[in-house]
Amino acid sequence: MLRLLFSSGIGALKRLRSFISEVTAAILLYRALIEPHFDYCCPVWNGLSNELPDNLQKLQNRVVRVITKSDYHSSATALRTRLRWDDLSIRRKKTKAKLTFNAENESTPEYLQDLFRLV
Repeated sequence: MLRLLFSSGIGALKRLRSFISEVTAAILLYRALIEPHFDYCCPVWNGLSNELPDNLQKLQNRVVRVITKSDYHSSATALRTRLRWDDLSIRRKKTKAKLTFNAENESTPEYLQDLFRLV
């Protein structure tokens, strides 16, 4: 189900990519249509088995290749570096760190703050 959701967004980006002249426009489409799905519940995904995060990373690699108009054999790591993007595991760690910081500094709902209080 999740893969189908991502694949449809990536397919739409791929179809539109030939009509978009700039990489920045493709990135804007990615950030609007696809990236929110990667970030949704990502602190929870970080603690699960490797299968789901690995599949999500493969999808992000596919997006990077579509945006840069690169072939399948291009290094996704190099392409992400060129775009100055973190891989999804780093994004999940940063999101968890931000959530923890905000909870510790009382910038989250109380039910989240309660998770971080020492008893």
